[in-house]
Amino acid sequence: MIFLKCIVMITLISDIHSNLEALEEVLKCSKGDIYCCGDFVGYGPNPNEVIELCIEKGVKGVFGNHDYAVMNKLAGFNIYAQKAIEWTKSVLNKESIEFLKGLKFSINLEIENKRISIFHGSPISVTQYIYPNYPDSYFEMFLKEIDILVLGHTHIPMVKNIDKKLVLNPGAVGQPRDGNSKASMFFLDPAKMKIKEKRIEYNIEEVRKKIIKNKLPDFLWERLYSGL
Repeated sequence: MIFLKCIVMITLISDIHSNLEALEEVLKCSKGDIYCCGDFVGYGPNPNEVIELCIEKGVKGVFGNHDYAVMNKLAGFNIYAQKAIEWTKSVLNKESIEFLKGLKFSINLEIENKRISIFHGSPISVTQYIYPNYPDSYFEMFLKEIDILVLGHTHIPMVKNIDKKLVLNPGAVGQPRDGNSKASMFFLDPAKMKIKEKRIEYNIEEVRKKIIKNKLPDFLWERLYSGL
């Protein structure tokens, strides 16, 4: 009798930012459990629908700075982000509020004997940006007790291999900023420490119409086309 070992694959996403059209396309491609590095809401026109879909699909996640800001006070946002946060506050339903209140600063997992920690900005702060050009030495303190560190916030995909450990950022579902307008996602095989990156097209025009309809800043749809 031959026994086949099942491959455990998980999906990593981040920065959905109330972009329902992008999320729908990404979830069609998801594999295994789905983990989000925060910022479910902000910027986009469908916060309640995004959260409802995440609940339906069992998406687990941490809070991002925009998620935190709609529940609490958090400074440092530009005028476009602040307007979107105020609008989001005004339309959130009870279920969405409870979902956001339930999000934690971090998620810690052990899958296939690999220790994985998920944050939004960094293990230090929800607002800290960690970019791909940071030196490997910067991550040493974070990787002492874990094998895989997963971050979001920058909206820029990142894969770093450091002493047989991984530092990852799956980029943004709802508002990419790496010059590619397609939604970004990662598939992680923890056992093999392997990553597959995937970009997904979605209906940006539909998002544009909704942003305009809800009188959110034009800048928020304009940047979707450029991916910047």
